[in-house]
Amino acid sequence: MNICLEYKLECINHYTAKTPDWISRGGFIGNPADKTFCGFSPSSKNRSWYVPNEVVQLSEEEFVQRGLLIHQTYPFTTLVGLGENKFQQMTTEEVTSMLRELYRKFIEMELA
Repeated sequence: MNICLEYKLECINHYTAKTPDWISRGGFIGNPADKTFCGFSPSSKNRSWYVPNEVVQLSEEEFVQRGLLIHQTYPFTTLVGLGENKFQQMTTEEVTSMLRELYRKFIEMELA
């Protein structure tokens, strides 16, 4: 079992930022307003590294609510038609379904 974490990028020099090394799968559901992302890491009993205490751990409901709040200001879109390069705004139901599927996939996935 894994955990879902909200995090910010880590500065590696004055010009470059990257996903912290303690995130195994990251970069999901970025929030332009506060520059946070969601990512997944093995639970403490399944990892040998430290995750900072100030990082927020999200339940499935918190992950979905976070995504829906972002969707209100920065709408998620989906591709319409192959090769047409047209996008349409996703509905609240589509976003909710996408977020739940994403969370469940990575919360159960074996992460290294």
